[in-house]
Amino acid sequence: LKYFKSSKVLQGHSKCVNSVNLSPDGLTVASSADDRTVAIWDMTSGSKIQELVGHCGCVKDARFSPDGRMIMSCSNDKTIRLWDTISSKEIKKLEGHTSCVTRVDFSPDGKTIVSGSYDGTIRLWDIHSGQEIQRFDECIDVNDVKFSPDGNRTVSAREYCAIEILDLESGETITDPDESSGCPAKVQFSPDGASVLCCSEGGVIKVWYVASGTYVKKFCSYSSEVLGVKFFPDGQTIVAGLTDNTLRLLDVQLGVEIQKLEGIPAV
Repeated sequence: LKYFKSSKVLQGHSKCVNSVNLSPDGLTVASSADDRTVAIWDMTSGSKIQELVGHCGCVKDARFSPDGRMIMSCSNDKTIRLWDTISSKEIKKLEGHTSCVTRVDFSPDGKTIVSGSYDGTIRLWDIHSGQEIQRFDECIDVNDVKFSPDGNRTVSAREYCAIEILDLESGETITDPDESSGCPAKVQFSPDGASVLCCSEGGVIKVWYVASGTYVKKFCSYSSEVLGVKFFPDGQTIVAGLTDNTLRLLDVQLGVEIQKLEGIPAV
């Protein structure tokens, strides 16, 4: 069992940081913030090496493309933007959402983008043309959306306690069987696509099997709000960030917390 400790603190944003994502090669990090920028950081030195400027509002999410050549960002200015990681220049601006775009994700092959918004829609976009190719009206705010590892499905976290898996080919949906855990904040497929990880504002973290709709584990509620959760690449460990300025490491099979990292400033 590995234990972790803080190794670097990356400082440079002037307002709240909304997302942090690692590049495919693990050498750089992209962060988005309320200061309307996306920052690129060198993992070795911990220094900011690029800043992407162009959004007219808070930047909610920023992600690397699978090949690492582009960064995609979304904002409450209702746009999605694509950036070249070498030149730092904006490549495309995708428009169509009528409210804040909360989350974006690249398909595994890098050809399609999925976006969720407070306008109550989930949209698919062609990466090359920048055109919307499919739209799903959810009717309620979408807090988060992710592709499955095979790119055939999405999972979304929506207001009013709903988590939904959508088959992009058939349009069929599977809904979280337990809607009593509070408003879902973040969702993610496991690396093998067999289960879904989610966290709620009510402090609940849970993992459930997609095929059967049954729970693998439901972790005890935390007294603090859970802001985000992610699987480790092996799918056996979860990292969660809480508003009490801690990171928690959880064992999926045992259903227990295995480490608590304290003193994290403003998780």
